[in-house]
Amino acid sequence: MNRFDWNKLSPDEFERLQEYISYAPKKVKDVVAILQQDPSWLAHRYDEQLDYQGFRQFLELLFDNSDIPEDLCRHLFLSFIKKPALTLSIDASSPIN
Repeated sequence: MNRFDWNKLSPDEFERLQEYISYAPKKVKDVVAILQQDPSWLAHRYDEQLDYQGFRQFLELLFDNSDIPEDLCRHLFLSFIKKPALTLSIDASSPIN
């Protein structure tokens, strides 16, 4: 299995995520505002990609919990990754039949 194989959460993972969300003391916009003022934040801006460490930091602050299971956090992170586009190199000298 490569790192782009996961794209959906299982029903169990979704239920676990819903549980965290139901107890979350903050809204996403509140977390973004906090992180924008935090010098330890990984200097992410709206137009930059967020790496796994930044994503985990965001979730921990959002849910006010640093005990989010690694497997759930990683799978959730991977569910946001776009699969790379398939590119084929075509040799211009070879005939097309």
